[in-house]
Amino acid sequence: MKYAYVVYGSEDGVIGCYSNKRAAVAHAKNYAGDVHEISDRKWGVSVYGDVNAEVQVWPFEREFEV
Repeated sequence: MKYAYVVYGSEDGVIGCYSNKRAAVAHAKNYAGDVHEISDRKWGVSVYGDVNAEVQVWPFEREFEV
């Protein structure tokens, strides 16, 4: 199963979409600025800092051919 990682900023809405969790969390950390806390949850990751960011995980049940 494939996943999409959508990064939401508390001030800006959707700020990125990734196929790699590490890259999505790095973008969320960069957005949050001075990071105070990172919470790994079942549905994604929450990053709390000067502003907050969330990484939500969206599964793809099948792949589409182009």
